[in-house]
Amino acid sequence: MTPGPVPPSVRALLEYLITEHRLKNYAELAREMEETSSTISRLLRRGQRLSAKQILRIHEYYGMGVQEIRERSGQID
Repeated sequence: MTPGPVPPSVRALLEYLITEHRLKNYAELAREMEETSSTISRLLRRGQRLSAKQILRIHEYYGMGVQEIRERSGQID
């Protein structure tokens, strides 16, 4: 059985960024996003939503559109 598409979530977005930008791990992603490793851990563990600042940082640093960030993270209101 082939797995279906990954449902949108903050975890899916962060894993996409690591894969797409060939980062080593979540710690490297945290450094590039100017966040602490514990903040990234909370996003992953608790399923927290990204803050506006975090969305903006991803947009500016990785050149990803805000709408795509929101869709990939499941933060469509």
